[in-house]
Amino acid sequence: MGDLPAEVETVHGFNDIYLRLRRSHMTTRTAGRGSAGAHDKKSAAAPLHKSLTEKQLRALWFDGKFERRGLRLQDGRRLSIESPGKWNSDEGPDFLDAELRIDDQPVRGDVELHIRSGDWLVHKHNQNPNYDRVALHLVLYADRTTRSVQNSCGAAIPQLELKDYLTEKVDFLADNLDAEGYPYRSAVMLGSCGKTLGLPAKMRPEKYDFVPQLLDWAGDGRILIKSSIFDKAESDEQTDSLLYRKILEGLGYSKNKSAMLELADRLPYTLLKKKIGKSTGELRVQKIQSLLFGVSGLLPESSTCTDPETGSFVALLQNEWNNLNRWLDPMDAKKWKCKGMRPQNFPARRIAGAAYLIASSFESGFFAPALDMIRNWQQSEKSTHLFRARLKKAHLLVSQPGWGYFGNRASFGSKTFANRTALIGADRAMTIWVNAYLPALVAWSRKNHNAALEQSLHDFWQNLPSLTENHLSKVMLLRFLGSRAHSFPVKTERQQQGLIKVFQDFCDTKPTACTGCPFPDLIT
Repeated sequence: MGDLPAEVETVHGFNDIYLRLRRSHMTTRTAGRGSAGAHDKKSAAAPLHKSLTEKQLRALWFDGKFERRGLRLQDGRRLSIESPGKWNSDEGPDFLDAELRIDDQPVRGDVELHIRSGDWLVHKHNQNPNYDRVALHLVLYADRTTRSVQNSCGAAIPQLELKDYLTEKVDFLADNLDAEGYPYRSAVMLGSCGKTLGLPAKMRPEKYDFVPQLLDWAGDGRILIKSSIFDKAESDEQTDSLLYRKILEGLGYSKNKSAMLELADRLPYTLLKKKIGKSTGELRVQKIQSLLFGVSGLLPESSTCTDPETGSFVALLQNEWNNLNRWLDPMDAKKWKCKGMRPQNFPARRIAGAAYLIASSFESGFFAPALDMIRNWQQSEKSTHLFRARLKKAHLLVSQPGWGYFGNRASFGSKTFANRTALIGADRAMTIWVNAYLPALVAWSRKNHNAALEQSLHDFWQNLPSLTENHLSKVMLLRFLGSRAHSFPVKTERQQQGLIKVFQDFCDTKPTACTGCPFPDLIT
C-alpha cells in the first residue's frame, strides 16, 4: 500500500481520506493553472465562494436553465439562442453548430465554455485552429478586462458572462445541479491514471490492493458529501423535508431527475402535509396523488379519457385537485420525458409510487422509521443471514408494490400490463436508500456523536452488493483499467459509488481530460 496516512489504520466508520487527498491535489492543480494565467492580473482574482464545474456549466447551457430573455454580450450586443448546438464528446469546442442571433443577425458556429474567461488563454485556444469556428465564448465569470477573445486567425469571438442570468445562486447550483445524466463518451480508452498503475502492460503487484482500497475511500467520501445537506437539519421534520426531495429526485432516474426536483420545489413536503390534513386510508392516497399529479402537470381532464376505469380515476383526482390547488402553480407537462424509457419507469408510475410512500409514512415521517430500524444494528455484519435480513428491511422502507390504478399501467389511459408491477421496486428502493436515507443517518450519527451507530451503518455499507450498473462507473473503470476492466468486477456499491466520485472529480467527457489531470499524482 505504500506510505499511507497513519489514520488509515485507526479510522472507524465513514472516513474522509479520499476527500483530503482530493483536496490537496486539486488545490495543487488550481494553483498551477493560476500561475499559467499570471499574464493577466485580473484573472488571478478568482471568486472565493463555491463555483460550478465545467460539466455543470455545460448542462446549464444545454438545457437553457438560465434567464434567456434580455441576454447581452459583454460588448453590449443582444444575444438570442435558437439552438445550443450538439454536445461534443470529442476534442474541440464543447458544442458544435449552435444557432444564435446577435443583434437580429443569424450566426451559426461552435460554443466553448469556461468557468473563467481567462481559461481561453490558459488552454491556448487562441493558438488552436480547431477553435476557429467558435461563435460564442460562454463563461460563468469574466475575470479579464477584455470583452472578447481571439481565435488563431486573430478574429474576435464575442463573450457572454452567465452569472447575472442564473435563476439560482451559484452555491445552490454547485450543490444541487446533477450533470451525471448528460452525454458521455462510450468508446473510452485507457487514461493516464491507468498508465500510472503499470498498464497496459502488467499491473504492478503492489497496486492490486490499492485500487479497491482507493475506490472504497472514494465511496465513503461520496456518502459524506451527500450527508452534508442534512447537517443543518435541526429536527426530524426538517430531515423529512430533505428526504422527500431526495426521494422524488431518485424516482426521476436520469431523464426526469430535474423535473422531479421541480415538482418537489413547487410542492414542498410541509405544504403537502398541511393540505392533506387529517385524512386517512385511501382518501389520503387520493389527495396526495391529486396534488402530485396536479402540480406535475400530468393530470388530464376527465373528459379526454376514453376508458371507464381511467375516466373514473381521473374524475376522483380532479375533484380533489380542485379542492386543494389554491396557490399551487402546475408545471409544464412537456418537461417530463418518456422517450427511450421502459414503460414500467414512466414518471406517472413513479409519482404514484411516491404518493403511496408518503401516505404510509405520513404519521411517522421518513426518517424516524429508518433510525429505529438501525438503532439495534450492533452485531457483526459477517453473518450472511443477518445482512440479508437487514437488506430486506432497508428496501421495504421505500419499495411499493403495484398498488391501484398505476399498478398495471404506464400512464393515464395507457394499455394495461399483463401483470401488476411494483411502483417502486427493490433495486430502485435500495438506490434511494443509498442516496437519501444512508447519508441522512450518517449525518444524524455524527451530529449525536453516536460512533457505534455510524460503525453499524458502515458495516452494512461495506457489504452492500453493487446495485444496477451505472454508466459513469463503467466509463471510469475503462479509463482506470482499460482492457483489464472486465477482470475487475465491482462487487460492492461502495466501490461503484467510489468510481462515480472519482469520475466526477477528475474526468470529463473528452479524451483530452487526461491532460494535466492530478489523479495519477494522487495514485502515486
